Amino acid sequence: MFKIHDDDGFFSEDGDQTFSIRADDENLKCLVKDRREDCLLSLGGIGGLTATLASSVEYGILGDGPDVRRRWKAFGVNTYPKRKAKSLASQFWDTLMKDVSLIVLLLGASLSLGFGVKEHGVKDGWYDGTIILVSVFLIVAVSVVGSHWQAKLFDKLGSKCDDNTTTIIRGGQRQEVPISEVVVGDVVILKIGDIIPADGVLLWGDELEVQDPRWTAEEDPTSVSIGSENPFCATGAIVTAGYGRIIITAVGTDTGSGELMSSVTRKNTDPTPLQQRLDGLMSKTGRVRNAFAILIALYSTGSTSDVCPAS
Repeated sequence: MFKIHDDDGFFSEDGDQTFSIRADDENLKCLVKDRREDCLLSLGGIGGLTATLASSVEYGILGDGPDVRRRWKAFGVNTYPKRKAKSLASQFWDTLMKDVSLIVLLLGASLSLGFGVKEHGVKDGWYDGTIILVSVFLIVAVSVVGSHWQAKLFDKLGSKCDDNTTTIIRGGQRQEVPISEVVVGDVVILKIGDIIPADGVLLWGDELEVQDPRWTAEEDPTSVSIGSENPFCATGAIVTAGYGRIIITAVGTDTGSGELMSSVTRKNTDPTPLQQRLDGLMSKTGRVRNAFAILIALYSTGSTSDVCPAS
């Protein structure tokens, strides 16, 4: 029998093997999400990781009811928060209202349009304000489409977890279970066409290659091998070549994909580190777009001044 340490001191009755790691352990958290080989070494390599998770390459976890429930309790379940569907119009409005610079541009466009029409008439006065309005619309539209596309990918990943099964080893026996029932410590058997059910580390394999379709369908397959800088398999990736076994190190919202999905669905909470990095990139991109819009507006104002006679 295994025993698991948690905050409530929940142990099995007579186990002599210790489940000696917590879900918030920094080495475990960073392992696959950040592809940190140094974290794997800190855990003692493959052998140390399997022992720490009370698992085995050949036999997997004990896998009886109490063991699975303890792992659920310690590490969570392999499910994802459901996203509340929003219309594109609602997303457009929310995006616009969250960006002060866009609101300023919108007000400037309205004033430019009003004063332009008043000074030059409708025929010649609509140009400046309309250019700024169109620029704001395009900026918001690009952001909304990007967010909508990302959310659709997350929905697709969640659907895969609901609809697909995976092959694991528990108590030395192969079992076919729904992806949502995979727990930390499970040994998953992978072959071509399989979906990686949760974040994991390769135990052994032969010419294993995976492709992560979350960001682009054209991404080249990535080779995964022991002893290399990339023994890591991320949730949602698809096996495109070879075969192997991985040990699950994180499930559900603790995975890289789950972290992003959770950030999309939750409100008024601190952003995850991964989301902070993405938000930083989007913020820089947004500033460039806004600057571009302002330049367009200034250029159009100058051009109009040249061609429109003073009243």
